[in-house]
Amino acid sequence: MSEHSVTQGTYRYLEEPSHYRDLVDRYDNFLFEALPGVVSVLEKLRKRNKRVLFVTNNASKSRATLLKRFKELGIQASENEVFSSASASALYLKEVLKFPSDRKVTLAELYVTMLTQDPKEHIKVEGTDFSPLLQHGAMDDGVAAVLCGIDTGMNYAKMAKAFRYLTRENATDAVQSIREASKRMPTVIGKPNQPMLDAILASHSFDRSRTLMVGDRLNTDIAFGTHGGLDTLLVLTGISKREEVHGDNPPAVPTYITNGLGDLDVLEP
Repeated sequence: MSEHSVTQGTYRYLEEPSHYRDLVDRYDNFLFEALPGVVSVLEKLRKRNKRVLFVTNNASKSRATLLKRFKELGIQASENEVFSSASASALYLKEVLKFPSDRKVTLAELYVTMLTQDPKEHIKVEGTDFSPLLQHGAMDDGVAAVLCGIDTGMNYAKMAKAFRYLTRENATDAVQSIREASKRMPTVIGKPNQPMLDAILASHSFDRSRTLMVGDRLNTDIAFGTHGGLDTLLVLTGISKREEVHGDNPPAVPTYITNGLGDLDVLEP
């Protein structure tokens, strides 16, 4: 296993079958994106009683939808092994922030039962007349947070409503589009930000020193693992290239680099 020094650290390049066997022996927990070549590798990891989790920034699909896609790819997984930025947001509010069970979150859409749509959704805004939002009872006192994922139907009315909720006292925000207007900094729950790892750890207790984050992007997957105290493996079949690690200011330096995840297929069945 050759070692390479770069401006911001050192990584090891995996080249031989023995390197991959040592890697698998070294870690108990593997965090993945759904990468090419993953199916056979996952099966071999599970046979060795390794914990496998999937971490994605896709907030537009429910875990059930993601599992359906995984199944089409031949990837076997259970719902509690899949963490999208949407499901992680729910866990973060409930398990990390200990969000009171009687409080509500207003959002565009988030496929998780603990969060609800704004109960005042029937209040409509026409054109640029936002006065209905100023009426008594227009806002629900039970709403204590604003959460925003991907919303292809975002409009001024939704932003105005979010603004009103965010500028009240005791509101926790996670919406970036009106940050400047409300003067509230969002909590971003998605790679490479650590609240996502906090949410995963609230659901699965594991030793960080025995955990490997596997991905193909330096600025999300690898930075996510590095900032969270995890070792990381950069796979060169995706976005980031090895040359970027050797650049003047890489977003992060992985612990390991491999050409493709399929290289781990050298493991015995």
